[in-house]
Amino acid sequence: MKWVYEHIKAPDLPFTTGEKGEMVPRLPSPARLPDGVGLGAAATPGGERTLSIRLVTTEEEFASLRDAWDVLASESQSTIFQTFDWQYLWWKYYRGDPGRSLHILVVQEQGHVVGIFPFFLEQITACGVRTGNRLRMLGCGVPTGGYPALLSDFGVSDYLAPLILPGYHKDIIRTMTEYYGKDQALFDECLLEHVPASDVIIREIVPELEKLGYHCSTVIADLCPRINVPKSIEEYKQKLKPQTRRQVNQVQKALGTLYDIVPMNTAGEVDSAFQQLVSMHQQRWNEMGYPGLFADSRFELFQRELLPKFLAHGKLWCKIVRAGDTCIAVRIGYVFGKKMYDYLSGFDVHSPEARRRPGNALLLAMIGDAVSMGLETVDLLRGDEAYKNDFADRQSSNFHVRIIFPRRQSTARKVLYAVLHGISHTHALVQKEYALLRIQFRVHGSFRGAVFFVRFRLGRFMGKVRSRNRKELD
Repeated sequence: MKWVYEHIKAPDLPFTTGEKGEMVPRLPSPARLPDGVGLGAAATPGGERTLSIRLVTTEEEFASLRDAWDVLASESQSTIFQTFDWQYLWWKYYRGDPGRSLHILVVQEQGHVVGIFPFFLEQITACGVRTGNRLRMLGCGVPTGGYPALLSDFGVSDYLAPLILPGYHKDIIRTMTEYYGKDQALFDECLLEHVPASDVIIREIVPELEKLGYHCSTVIADLCPRINVPKSIEEYKQKLKPQTRRQVNQVQKALGTLYDIVPMNTAGEVDSAFQQLVSMHQQRWNEMGYPGLFADSRFELFQRELLPKFLAHGKLWCKIVRAGDTCIAVRIGYVFGKKMYDYLSGFDVHSPEARRRPGNALLLAMIGDAVSMGLETVDLLRGDEAYKNDFADRQSSNFHVRIIFPRRQSTARKVLYAVLHGISHTHALVQKEYALLRIQFRVHGSFRGAVFFVRFRLGRFMGKVRSRNRKELD
């Protein structure tokens, strides 16, 4: 196998004239493949492929990859979180720190994109001291000024992985390991977050790197419940636990009497529904003691720009529950490939109809639409909330993978860096607790807020203990 490294000097996609006279990239066509080469086929009769790696480091170069990126995302059966719009807008709103820079690797075979590794580089710092460089994937969790430890680890993307055309996995893996093996001074570690258990990173890349002597640690990050789309809602109901089935029956009786489900089909309707979702989501989570997803302003800006793009491309599912003229629940999902992703939801906990579970009514509507659309899966995404366990019939796992690249450092420097990172981590934990305490003060006042904070943290601690005990019993 041969490989070539080159830096992109200018956008390499052809352009054409749009309807309004603007210049837009022309969609790559399979016809660009060499004669006799189909998707996943060998490039030469002998089976040897000549792959080139192109490094993208500017936003202009990134933008030029739009169509080739989404074609590859579709052909490689990727998730909605690996599509171009998601990744590009994530970089727009989450780049933040000047210590972060694009490091996207585009793998090509004779001009045809067969792999994309959407990386960026960031400086590792502790107490203001730079201790190294880290390679990460676009879409991961990064710190924010207001809540440094509350939302950064969670991130906005539920699944992250490279995009690789089927049939090219082994060749691209060899190419990548050789490429980075020649320049280990570029970064000290690679952190890959929210990697699906079935992804090539877990199955092939980590074992290959371990053979080469790299230290790789893989830990389970989240459980991701899913629903196999049934032939009908009635068939689905029969598979539910009796208690959940009773709840579903109650929801179906409430539909048309206590409340109605209304689809949001225009950009204006979606924007209005999103505003109400933000308000309901924040109110509910703040009252429980959490900051809520929208405590980070970047997340709201990110979603506001993303929603109309997904709506225009048929990737958005958005419906509300209305009691009379009042919106009492909103649910937003994304559609890509054969999957529906249940991404955002909010409901008015103080409405009289809340006890009739309007959020579950929207989830049932989502499952019903998945049936009519011929989808295969409704993915409930990360988290072990009770309703997910009630409605899901299977689950998968996400992993965090840390790859350490060997660097020679003196013992004294290693000890110094360990101490600095320990201090930095402790400071982050203190900031986290203070941020949670401020939420309780804002919702309940100073004295009652302190009481609620202690109660909240004890509840969280006991919940973790019970969860750990259940895992040990299993």
